[in-house]
Amino acid sequence: KFYGTIGPSTCYSFSRFVGGVTNQQIDIAVLGKYTNNESNCASAVQYMNGDSLGLHLTTTGTFVIHVQQPTPPDIYDTVYVKGSIASKR
Repeated sequence: KFYGTIGPSTCYSFSRFVGGVTNQQIDIAVLGKYTNNESNCASAVQYMNGDSLGLHLTTTGTFVIHVQQPTPPDIYDTVYVKGSIASKR
């Protein structure tokens, strides 16, 4: 699940996740969208509220999770996968 800031007004919203799995690394970028309609945008910070990303991993072992950030530093964490897993998105 992901939490964090999407944008500074109601013109911003969560769009989708992009990325992939290479060897033992999971790369993730979170994309937002901006609707350029300034007359209807309220000045209120928009957040991700636990949006989920599902993965189907076919190998076991230690994976490095790399979440790209709009400005450095990126976020890294490590997870151990004991068997094939499948999660909802």
